[in-house]
Amino acid sequence: MVQTVKVARHLFFPTQVWVFKHPENQFNQAILDYILELEAKEKSVVISNRGGWQSRDNVIFEKEMTPLRETIVARMQAVIKNNQYKASASPKLINGWANVNRSSQYNLTHTHGRSDWSCAYYLNNVEEHHGAIYFNDPVTQRSANGVNNVFIDNPEMENWDSVEFKPDAGDLIVFPSWLPHGVHSSSSDDSRVSVSCNFQIE
Repeated sequence: MVQTVKVARHLFFPTQVWVFKHPENQFNQAILDYILELEAKEKSVVISNRGGWQSRDNVIFEKEMTPLRETIVARMQAVIKNNQYKASASPKLINGWANVNRSSQYNLTHTHGRSDWSCAYYLNNVEEHHGAIYFNDPVTQRSANGVNNVFIDNPEMENWDSVEFKPDAGDLIVFPSWLPHGVHSSSSDDSRVSVSCNFQIE
C-alpha cells in the first residue's frame, strides 16, 4: 500500500529589509554639500563609528534636510502600511544623523535601541572599496554549533547568516531596529556619506 505523506514547510519569523531606489532625487548634492560643511565645523559623536564623523542626532530636523526628511517619512509610511499595523498606526521620526567614512573607517556591529524601525539613506554611491553596510542573522544560536560550515557554497537566502549591500546614491534601506548591522572598513579616501534615522510606531 502506497502512503501519501503531506508535507508543509513554513518560514516563521521573517526579517524584513526594504530597499527603495531613488536615483532621480535632485536634492542629493545639496544635502551632501551641507553635511560635509557640518563635518568641517562640528566635532564627531562617537557611538558605533571607529574613525569617521557622525553628526549630532537632531540633524535630520534642520531646514536644509527637509526634502530628505519628507522622502524618508513617506517611505516609512509605505513600510507601515504593508506590515499589518492598525490603521491608526503611524511612524514617528525620533532622530536622524549624518555619517561620513573614509579610508580605514568603519562602524561596529550594533542595533538601535528605543526604536522600532531604522533606515540608512545614501548620498553617494558605495563602490567596492568604500565599505558595504552588512546585516547579521539576529538568531545567534543558529550558527553556534558551526552548522553554517556544512552548507553548500551558495545556499538559499533563508540559510544566510549575513548579507551586505553596496547602495547607490539615492538608495534608502529600511530595517527593524533590533537587526544587528555595521559598516565594513573603507579603503578609499573618498567620502562615503549617509543619513541614518530611527522611528517609533505610534
